[in-house]
Amino acid sequence: ANISLNGAAVLGNITKHFLGQWMGGVTVFAIVVLAITSGDTALRSARLSIAEMFNVKQTNILKRIFTSFPLIIIVAGLLWWSNRDAKSFAKLWNYFAWGNQLLSVTTLMAASVWMLRLGKGSKALITLIPGVFMCMVVSTFIFWAWPTKDQVWGIIPGGLSLPSAACAASVVTALVVAFVIRRSKVDSMEGGKCAL
Repeated sequence: ANISLNGAAVLGNITKHFLGQWMGGVTVFAIVVLAITSGDTALRSARLSIAEMFNVKQTNILKRIFTSFPLIIIVAGLLWWSNRDAKSFAKLWNYFAWGNQLLSVTTLMAASVWMLRLGKGSKALITLIPGVFMCMVVSTFIFWAWPTKDQVWGIIPGGLSLPSAACAASVVTALVVAFVIRRSKVDSMEGGKCAL
């Protein structure tokens, strides 16, 4: 049997089969609305993050437009590129999904640091363990997955296709750099109290 991996077709068939023609249409519409609101939230969050990084006050509408304009140009370019063909959209969607999971990793790790700073070390494991697991998953995808559908172990294109040795070297290098940065911060705070 030929199995189609087209997400829209799968969604349409499942919802129409289980919910009927009318509710299937409502479900598909709800998913489209979800994508639009996700885009709106992402752009708003990016605008506020950029404004905070560069100390741009967001009280004036012109400053909001000035901060949003580069983001709108980037998103418009990505949408134009993704609408060229189905493969472009699939690639963009894979990176969007990867970025979404990367956001979950940073949120879980930030929550772990927050719990540790509050002195709740054992409770920090609740967020640290899934954070480490998700970090491994998103790192493996972006560093190891092949950029085409020709790989033998999966069907999701989009990674950098680095060899296993390069992935291991990248992890070791990142750990050494993190240790050196952490050590230099501790050494520079000899008389003071370290944040962690």
